[in-house]
Amino acid sequence: MSQDPRTTSGLRIRFERAAGNLPRYTLHPGELLPNPLVDPDLLHEFRVEEMSHRITESTPPIRAALSIGRGPVALIEQLASCGGTPVYLHVGYSAQVDFARYSETISALDRRDRIPPVADSFAALFGRPYGGYRSVIEAVRCDDRTATVLAVETGSTVLMREMTMYDADGISRHICWTHYRPDLTAIVAATARSRRPA
Repeated sequence: MSQDPRTTSGLRIRFERAAGNLPRYTLHPGELLPNPLVDPDLLHEFRVEEMSHRITESTPPIRAALSIGRGPVALIEQLASCGGTPVYLHVGYSAQVDFARYSETISALDRRDRIPPVADSFAALFGRPYGGYRSVIEAVRCDDRTATVLAVETGSTVLMREMTMYDADGISRHICWTHYRPDLTAIVAATARSRRPA
């Protein structure tokens, strides 16, 4: 299921409470980093933990997505949780970056109380204006490691988002795969409404 970047769509992650209300965390398909919480009750419960941040060798899928040859890429792996419950596992790869600067920028973004808009985050990380993304969301079987991290059964169905991000010249700068627990995730999409003439 492809998402048009012009739509105002998102992934809505719901958390059941004993009181029956549904505090929500919203992640848009084209966001590079988590969006600020829309429910202030969850602000102190939501956490993004950086599990790995290093240089690694590229693989054929990464090279194809980023249009690069063999060589190293920057990897970042993050686990998001709410109230101690795993919500999603994010793994992203970037090419053509100064790793020291890239690492410093990620650390600075991690320390912020609020995540800036995607265009600002993209420009800070890659030193280029943001040009858009391509996002595909599908149901996949969960491998052993991802299942362990998300606290689900190996082979169970999870939602996986593959997203490629581009700069203003149409050059792919970042590819990521994010696995979401389906019991905590709802996909919501809507087109932007045009205003009627006064």
